[in-house]
Amino acid sequence: MKYRERKELFSMVLTLLVIALVCSSLLGVVNALTKDKIAEIQAEALAQSMRQVLPDAEHFNEISGRLDPAFMEENDVDAIYLADDDGYVVLVSPRGFGGELVMTVGIDPDLAVTGIVITEQSETPGLGTKAQTPEYLSQYVGKTGTLQLVKGAAAEGQISAVSGATVSSRGITAGVQAALRAAGNVA
Repeated sequence: MKYRERKELFSMVLTLLVIALVCSSLLGVVNALTKDKIAEIQAEALAQSMRQVLPDAEHFNEISGRLDPAFMEENDVDAIYLADDDGYVVLVSPRGFGGELVMTVGIDPDLAVTGIVITEQSETPGLGTKAQTPEYLSQYVGKTGTLQLVKGAAAEGQISAVSGATVSSRGITAGVQAALRAAGNVA
């Protein structure tokens, strides 16, 4: 390589290095400026989902430390909160068809489901997302114990899977079942 070619190569590398340093510095500044606001928004979204599944509760205290970490990992339980005397809120993240379903599940003191909110999902629009409608999720309200998912019409105590979205329905059922087990383990 000739001197001139090396000089040009060095100049290009130096230019790219300066651009990379400027960009990474700007990203660091933007992160520092926004991380508190992002955390605040995430905390408010969590509080809102908790109020949706247990509307009578005012205070939610995390009690995840009372569960065995291996149990939490095996059951996709992210956290569990004691909600006044109104029951529990369990954050679970079971696997659906498109990936992880992040769910907030309310459980009353009698270990019955009070509500479900799906806060994050990547299911197939128009198909897997049908398993996330209020009509579908209402099937779980009042359920206790072991849940049985069936294709077609559900009998008493069963959950009817969404036609064409059985994997998504299974994921939601697994998440609710995990929430019930978690609440049962700390009750």
